[in-house]
Amino acid sequence: MRDLLQLEWFVWGIGLILSFQILVVVLGELLYRADRRELPVAPILRAARNTLLPLLVIYVFVVKVLGEPDDAIAVRAIATALWISVLPSIACSSIFSRLVGPYQSTTAWTRLERSA
Repeated sequence: MRDLLQLEWFVWGIGLILSFQILVVVLGELLYRADRRELPVAPILRAARNTLLPLLVIYVFVVKVLGEPDDAIAVRAIATALWISVLPSIACSSIFSRLVGPYQSTTAWTRLERSA
């Protein structure tokens, strides 16, 4: 067992397994609370949980555990898919902040501020 802990790919694999599970639970809880309070940030959290996180895990698995070089076609394809899924999330969050900003007093944010 001590020999396995010396291997870099094994440590990355265990870390990836544990961190993925924890992040799925945390994002799921945040999404549940956002849905329950009808916060407009829920679609962003859903996109992060359903697309960003799995693609990030696949990328880290291929690069760190399997040891593929960064210039391999598979790694570049995964990185491209990851960036394609990141950009709409960034765009949604900036559009969200601009749309919700003027109407903040009449949205769910007001309920959130009152409950705090």
